[in-house]
Amino acid sequence: MAAALGAPGPPPARAQDGGVIAATVTVSGLEARLIAPREVAAGRPFLALALVRYAGPGVLEGVEVSLAYDRAGMRSLGPAERHLGTLHPGRWRWAVWALRAKAPGDYVLVAHVAGRDLRTGERVEADSAATLVRVQ
Repeated sequence: MAAALGAPGPPPARAQDGGVIAATVTVSGLEARLIAPREVAAGRPFLALALVRYAGPGVLEGVEVSLAYDRAGMRSLGPAERHLGTLHPGRWRWAVWALRAKAPGDYVLVAHVAGRDLRTGERVEADSAATLVRVQ
């Protein structure tokens, strides 16, 4: 469940035949992509993966990624926030969450990423596209 440095770039954002949803949002050079299964069974754990990349001219420090989800209907099997540290231009980092839905329904997941540009001191933030997970 730890974040890692230098992951290869992910495939293009699209719904895949394997029932996985991936969508990418880029804001001020900070790219956030959330990947999760399209459907899962109630009570069974599943994984959500956030991929983060900074395409800005500088280095981001203090990068944090958090996962927003329905805490009344879903439980994370670990903390919702992950510390990714320093993010160099063009490098990928990721965070993984194990989740479990308590009951059937449709649940929305969103990854939020934030860090500070080391060169300018400006705070840079981005949210992934909302990802819908259907629980049967």
